[in-house]
Amino acid sequence: MKEYTEKKMGREELAKQFEDLAHRIRKGSFSSKNRAWSVPDEIDAKIQFKEKKGRFEAKLKFRWSTLKDYDQDDRKALDDWHDSKKSIKKRMMRAYKNISRSVKDHQLPEQTDLEALFDSSQAFFRIADPDMEDAMEEFMDHLDNLNQAKTSGLLNVVGHEVRDIGNRMRNCHREFK
Repeated sequence: MKEYTEKKMGREELAKQFEDLAHRIRKGSFSSKNRAWSVPDEIDAKIQFKEKKGRFEAKLKFRWSTLKDYDQDDRKALDDWHDSKKSIKKRMMRAYKNISRSVKDHQLPEQTDLEALFDSSQAFFRIADPDMEDAMEEFMDHLDNLNQAKTSGLLNVVGHEVRDIGNRMRNCHREFK
């Protein structure tokens, strides 16, 4: 589930949005179009206000676990998915670290490491959330460039692509965790 609103609002409309949100939290039940979740007594929250150079900005972020609202079968499927995703990410990182070490040592990476990174990345792409599609396509493009540079023996281009892949991985982690 993902709902997103970004538009210009009047003060009253924005205040009504916040009041509706506060009402849901106080009530202890948060619902969307087709699902409802219970709201725990303790919530991880981040509230930030800042004014800088004539512009006021506020950020509100909060979250809680919804696992207790899942039935046993759905919970098992989710746990299996998390375990699978974690395993694939570990394989991706192992291959990436091997490739990075080779480049640091001014050597072209081993083909087996490139294949391991490519295979684990494709596996991750298949189970990733749909909202990650653009980021994953960019990541896979960098992998293709890396493979072409390695095949051509261009160590400096290989190094550049390895840095780009590392940056994309870090950005994905920040954006989608």
